[in-house]
Amino acid sequence: MRRFSQKDWFKIILSTAAWLPLPLVAQTITAKLIGNPIRMDGYVPLSLGGGVEIGISPKSSMQLVGMYRVDKQLGESLDQGPKFYFDYRYYLNSPQRKNSGLYVSSFVGYGKLRLTDLDSPSGTGTDDTRRETLAGLLIGHQPYKKKSWLSVDMYAGPEYQWNVWSFANQNAPLSRYYSNRFWFRAGMSLSVRLKE
Repeated sequence: MRRFSQKDWFKIILSTAAWLPLPLVAQTITAKLIGNPIRMDGYVPLSLGGGVEIGISPKSSMQLVGMYRVDKQLGESLDQGPKFYFDYRYYLNSPQRKNSGLYVSSFVGYGKLRLTDLDSPSGTGTDDTRRETLAGLLIGHQPYKKKSWLSVDMYAGPEYQWNVWSFANQNAPLSRYYSNRFWFRAGMSLSVRLKE
C-alpha cells in the first residue's frame, strides 16, 4: 500500500481548504449520485460515483466528481478503478431556477485503472495499470421544475486521453509506454438541490 509523503498531504489539505469557503458564497449547492448504467462497447463503461456542484453565478457552476468504473473489453480484459473529474458548466438558457436547463461544460480529469488479462493461462490474470489524464467538452441538460429539489442530469461529449501504461510480469521488469486517444464521456446523475 502506498504511503503519502508530506508533499502529498500538503496538496490534499490545500485542495480541500480551497473548497471550504465555496458553500458560504455559493448561489446553489447540488449533491449528485452519478452513474452510467448503459455500456457502449469499449467506449462508455459502467460507472458509479458521487459529486457536488457549486453554483458560482446563476448561469455557471463548478463540479467535483469521483467515480469507480468497470469495463470488460471484448471478453479479454477487465479494467477497473477510480476516476476524478473537475467540470466548469455554463448554462445556456435563462430559466426561473439558477443553474438549471441546457448547459455546456469543459472538464479535466484523472484516472488510475487496474487492467486484468482474463485469458491468462494462470487463471488469475496478469495485472497492469493505466493512468489517464483527461480533458474534454460536454453538453447536457439538468431540468428543475419550479419548486422541485430533485432532478435527473444527462450529459455526453468527446474526451481526449493521455495514457501511461505500466506493465510487469515474471520475465521482464516494469515497462511503460504512452498513448493518446479520443474517447467519449457520457452518463446521468440524480441531482438533489441542497441550497438555492
